[in-house]
Amino acid sequence: VPVPPPALPVLRIPIWPVPAGRPEIERIEPPALDDAPGAGFTIYGDNLSGPGTTVRIGARPATPSKMSPGALTVALPDGLRIGTVGVQVVRAEAPAEHWIVESNPFALLLRPRVSGAPSYAAEAPAGSSAPSPAIYVPVSPAAAPGQVAQLYLDESDPPADRPARGYSVAIGALREMTTLLAFPAAGVAAGSYLVRIVIDGATSLLAIDTDPASPTYGRYASPLVSVPQTDASAEGAP
Repeated sequence: VPVPPPALPVLRIPIWPVPAGRPEIERIEPPALDDAPGAGFTIYGDNLSGPGTTVRIGARPATPSKMSPGALTVALPDGLRIGTVGVQVVRAEAPAEHWIVESNPFALLLRPRVSGAPSYAAEAPAGSSAPSPAIYVPVSPAAAPGQVAQLYLDESDPPADRPARGYSVAIGALREMTTLLAFPAAGVAAGSYLVRIVIDGATSLLAIDTDPASPTYGRYASPLVSVPQTDASAEGAP
């Protein structure tokens, strides 16, 4: 059996300096947020700053707007997936093509945001596979294929003679990227409802009324959807 000859002798051994301190993430504030305009967060830890420092959020790179050894301020990039995303501080040490230093990964929760007014429709548009009737909820960022979405409805102003109604409905794994979720609304009684959506365990926020002159001051006030009186809704049970 032919035996290969020994490897050629080494002519040169390249040596590069090893960084003295690896970036270390201790916490992220806030630990959960949505993609509202101007949204961002701060990373706290050790050895975070330095030449060539960037932040990897999911698969998206971001450049810190403020930097110090103990803290980095980062704006939320576009194109993230709703749910838990990983965050890492990445630093390219000279020579950059030979040494990349990464911090420990840390979790950030990206919540879905109800990006417009939810609406009710008794009939689906022609050619649509949406349920009838349905409650449509615009969402940002877009929900991705394979994600599971759930709708929670809480009656916002029930009469004094009965408890508030509440409903929940889930739709199966999404088949395509979408910014408009359609939830079945058969059996939902007429009324005005606060709307929350949950996607992959992340829940959208409700807004609180901050107007002292408002009758709903200090209470959850939006987003709301109005369900009209129909034969189906008249039979809805809480």
